[in-house]
Amino acid sequence: MEFKRTALGIVAAVLACAPAARAWEDDETPSVCEALTGHSGEVSLLRFYNQRGFEQSRRYVTRLSMDFEGEMLSWRRRDYLMLGTSLASDFGRSIAPLLPFSPMDAVYGIAPFWENRGRRILRRAGWDHACAHLILKEGGAVWYDREDVNVPSSAYFNRVFAGVGTTTMRRAAQARSYRLAPPPGPAERIVWYAEAGGYVRGLGGVLSPSAFQGGSDWAWDVALEARHPLLIRTAWALVAGGSGTALVDSRDRPSWRARLELEFMPVRNALGLSLFGAWNPVDRHPYDSREGLGEVGVRAWF
Repeated sequence: MEFKRTALGIVAAVLACAPAARAWEDDETPSVCEALTGHSGEVSLLRFYNQRGFEQSRRYVTRLSMDFEGEMLSWRRRDYLMLGTSLASDFGRSIAPLLPFSPMDAVYGIAPFWENRGRRILRRAGWDHACAHLILKEGGAVWYDREDVNVPSSAYFNRVFAGVGTTTMRRAAQARSYRLAPPPGPAERIVWYAEAGGYVRGLGGVLSPSAFQGGSDWAWDVALEARHPLLIRTAWALVAGGSGTALVDSRDRPSWRARLELEFMPVRNALGLSLFGAWNPVDRHPYDSREGLGEVGVRAWF
């Protein structure tokens, strides 16, 4: 009953703000409260290289990932109630003669969060729920059912997080900043985002820990991503970037992950299709380590 009341309250708030959103079309001054004011997203398809060992050679051939964020409600175009969704799947070596690869895992998530946008800096806080599953079966057995593959078949978690970064962290906003006149200065060209999160293991005894976390023993994490253009031209930019994550479990054991990327990014339009190459020099994540793998791919963003 409590869940139904909450859901009805959210729906009522959206409906109450809908007239203000329609009024924005005829008035240059933003209303106090608006609904469904915008969205952004990315879709990427990549090919892995330099696989080593049984798990990497079997699990990682290609990867498809999709991320979408929608502005459900906004307050004076400064504070936003956002809803993020994500889906990613790794495709590995095929077990069928007519297919180039077969699906190996799927990871999907949903994240409601609040976001505050200033002139240069944004802040956000929210709740992240994700599930990950190894999915390929081979005649009653599974590829990961081996002594040398220590990966759970499923993992899920609920995580509260808070982050801060530049308002250009979304690639559509980053490309738009390069079209400004005058162009951004050296310091303003740096795109970065930092986030810290804690994994929920219970709710005051109301629900069991298994309702919030399974197949994992993670306690908290911190992550940082940064990008900087090496070249900016009228129609394109060459951007170098990197990201790193530190993950700690309930027994204070750390895991590290780092990724370096070089991206050729078109900047003339709001919709973009970029090319990138990447390398994973360090990756000790307990569920989906890609240490040593190279990547070449395409990314569409809006």
